[in-house]
Amino acid sequence: CACDTSTCDYFFDFDSRNFTQVCNIAYPFLPQVNDSQGGVCDALDNSADYQERYGGKTFSYYGLYGDKTMVGPYYGSGLVSTFLFKATCKEAYTYESACPTPNTAEVERDTNIQVRAAGWSVVNPGECFDQPIDLSNSSKFRWTLACASNYNKTITGGHEDSMVLYAELGAELGSDDKSLCDEDIASSYTFAKTSDDWIELRTGRRWMCHDFVDKGQPYSLMLVSIGNAPCSGPKPETKPSSAKKSFEMGMAKY
Repeated sequence: CACDTSTCDYFFDFDSRNFTQVCNIAYPFLPQVNDSQGGVCDALDNSADYQERYGGKTFSYYGLYGDKTMVGPYYGSGLVSTFLFKATCKEAYTYESACPTPNTAEVERDTNIQVRAAGWSVVNPGECFDQPIDLSNSSKFRWTLACASNYNKTITGGHEDSMVLYAELGAELGSDDKSLCDEDIASSYTFAKTSDDWIELRTGRRWMCHDFVDKGQPYSLMLVSIGNAPCSGPKPETKPSSAKKSFEMGMAKY
C-alpha cells in the first residue's frame, strides 16, 4: 500500500509482471492514481469515485439469486488481486514490499522469485472466479474464489457471509468440467482460506497468503483487497430501503 503511485505507471508492461498488487486493484482508476502523490492506497482512499463504489461511501445492496431468493444486504467491494508466486508467502511479501517495476527487475533476479500468474476478480454473492493453471513442473493447480453463500444457501446476507478460497493441486482439476464453482464438485474439497484469514492492519487494507509445495518447489497464492471486504455487509433492516440497490444475480464463471 505504501508503494508510490508512480510504480503504477508501468502497469501495462504486463508481460514482465513487475508491478504491485495494489496497482492491479487500482487498474480501473489509474488516471486518478497517477495524478496523485504518495502511496497507492492513500490515492484510493482519497478517490471519491473509488470510495463511492467500494469504500465507506458506498450503498449496501440486495440481490436475487436465479431462484428469486432475496439475499443481502451486501457492501460493494472492489477487485481482489491474486498473484501466484514461485516462492513462499514470506518471500512474496518481501518482494511486494520492494514495490517492483520493470526498472527494478533485479529484485526478481536477485531473489529468484517468479510471478507465475497475475490477475484480479470480483467476488460477489452469486458469482465465482475459477482459474486452472499448469505449474512449471507440469502439475495442475486450480484456485477458486467465491462467497460461502454460493455453497451454503442458508446464508442470506453479508453479515453472516464470507469470502472463501479453494486452492488445489491435482491432475483431475485441469479440465474445465472440474470447476470448483460447482457446488457438488466443491463439496469434496476444503477451503484453503476464508475471510477470517484476512490480515488487516489498517481498516480497508487487507491481504492473505496461502503456502503450498509441489514436488519440492514452494509456491504461494497472495490475495489483496482494498476498501470494503468481499462478501460482507451490514445486518439487514426489516425490509429493503428504497435507497438500496437491487439486481439479478446468478452463478457466473470467469
